[in-house]
Amino acid sequence: MSSKAKKRKIDDSNGDGLVEAIDTLASSIKEMAGVMKSKVEIEKPLDCSLVIKEIKKIPGIDDDIFFEASEDLCVNPMKARYFLALSNDERRIWLLKRYHGRRVYDDSHFDCAC
Repeated sequence: MSSKAKKRKIDDSNGDGLVEAIDTLASSIKEMAGVMKSKVEIEKPLDCSLVIKEIKKIPGIDDDIFFEASEDLCVNPMKARYFLALSNDERRIWLLKRYHGRRVYDDSHFDCAC
């Protein structure tokens, strides 16, 4: 056996080094699996009906806010997941802060000088 081969050979008569290496490998695999699972959760399709149902539960949300928020949240899953993570009180504050006062449609054609 050459001197290089002797240096690479691990003298581990009780197997502790091998057990430690396997534990380290197992830990790394678990960490990678966790990252992959969270990525799948983020990319998982969002159920728009759930978002709409949750918006309808919030008192004091008018039709303009309802329609704009439901459309916005259904096309932006990350924003929707944030919204769904909030409590009902926080959702109401967030919706009003985010969508209150926005003009959803142009109603200038209703101004008639008849």
